[in-house]
Amino acid sequence: MMTVRRIRPDEWREVKALRLRALADPIANLAFLDTLPNASAQPDSFWQDRARNSAEGDDAAQFIAVSDGGDWAGTVTVLRHSERSDTGLVVGVFVTPEHRGSHTIEALLEAAAQWARGRGWTELVLEVHVDNGRAVAAYERCGFTRTGEITEHVNGTEYVMSRPLAAGTTRRLLLVNGPNLNLLGTREPEIYGTATLRDVEDTVADTAAVLGYEVRAVQSNHEGVLIDAIHAARDDCAGIVINPGGLTHTSVVLRDALTGVTLPFAEVHISDVHAREEFRHHSYLHDVAAVRVIGEGVAGYARAVRRLIALIP
Repeated sequence: MMTVRRIRPDEWREVKALRLRALADPIANLAFLDTLPNASAQPDSFWQDRARNSAEGDDAAQFIAVSDGGDWAGTVTVLRHSERSDTGLVVGVFVTPEHRGSHTIEALLEAAAQWARGRGWTELVLEVHVDNGRAVAAYERCGFTRTGEITEHVNGTEYVMSRPLAAGTTRRLLLVNGPNLNLLGTREPEIYGTATLRDVEDTVADTAAVLGYEVRAVQSNHEGVLIDAIHAARDDCAGIVINPGGLTHTSVVLRDALTGVTLPFAEVHISDVHAREEFRHHSYLHDVAAVRVIGEGVAGYARAVRRLIALIP
């Protein structure tokens, strides 16, 4: 699990260490205007001021991703744009090599977006070197698009990219677990394992949080309750993760509810249904689900969350 938060004023030593590591990266010349020798020569007071300014106030905020072990896995800073009062400028983006590909950058940029939105800003902008294809692709995954503007710096030509910050943008998933899944942990553990429903809900919430989403969870043994929850998701959710249980193989109305709300959804099954009784081989959702994860245990929920969020605009 990764925790994303704003830095504290007393963490200037950690801020310095992560910045120096970023400037030592092999492509630092493309990503940063500063250099390792210059940053290394700065006095402690420089880093103390930098941390204090980014930890407090409404003009700048530095966010960090912290691993379970306490390591700083990445950082991003957002500043009030000097020429546009309603715009935030994203700078200092860095993810340590061992955490790249783990959605850390998505979580950091979402934290920056939420903070900027709270300031009443309507847009984030950033600049990225034209030769830094990896960074361009990462920013595009996070909702940034090229504006067509080009800037020139000492390190070369850079694209300007922007991401709108619509007020009230929904970043929430609905987790639906169907009949009998309240018995997880005690029901046929040789098939479903020993993880409980609470373990499932915690796994989904933790995975989604890293990517900047919150989760509303519902489990019921009554089909109508599940359908009502799916209908309500139209108002405030961006997608649905569902394990319908036995309703997978029987419920046309559940399929109709999911297609009717026009939200992307992931179908999850803890066991390999295709290796079990023949009546479990058919799913009424198989051709309308955006994502299907089958037979991967409780870990399959986490994979489904990651794959579903990657599809959400």
